[in-house]
This record gives sequence, C-alpha cells and structure tokens, in this order.
Amino acid sequence: MNGDQAMTTGRSKVGAIIGSDCRLGIHVGMNPGVKIGSGSFIGGGSFVNADIPVRSFARMKDGILQVSENKAEAPGSEERGKYRP
Repeated sequence: MNGDQAMTTGRSKVGAIIGSDCRLGIHVGMNPGVKIGSGSFIGGGSFVNADIPVRSFARMKDGILQVSENKAEAPGSEERGKYRP
C-alpha cells in the first residue's frame, strides 16, 4: 500500500491489493479494490469490505468485520520451509 496516493496499474479493473507477509484464512471474501496492509492477518470466514491498515488482525464477529492490531509476526521463509515436503 502506498498511503492514500493513487497508483497507476494500467488495468481497467482491479481486484484486491494484498501487501507482503499477509496471512488469509480459509473462505475469506473481499470486495474489488480493497487494500490489505502488509503484515496483516485475516481470520477465516471473514468478508473484507473496507481497507485493512498495515499490521492488522481482522475477523468477523456477529456479522461485523472487526479490526485490531496484529500482535503475531508472520513466520519467516526458514520457518515455513520446514513444513514443505
């Protein structure tokens, strides 16, 4: 994400824009054009209909998207590598 600055993509349509080191749970839905900040975690079954700030934890509760600070770091490539065959 680049703050509130407009970015030229060269495309007529844009899907979601997802920052680096993000983690998305299973069955996450997103509106087109939504931006998810780097280092964020989106809980499974969530529907993202608004931009998510950098290093946020978002989850659905009673049908409402709740966003708070993400206190957990994403595992590094070495850590993720031990789970690969």
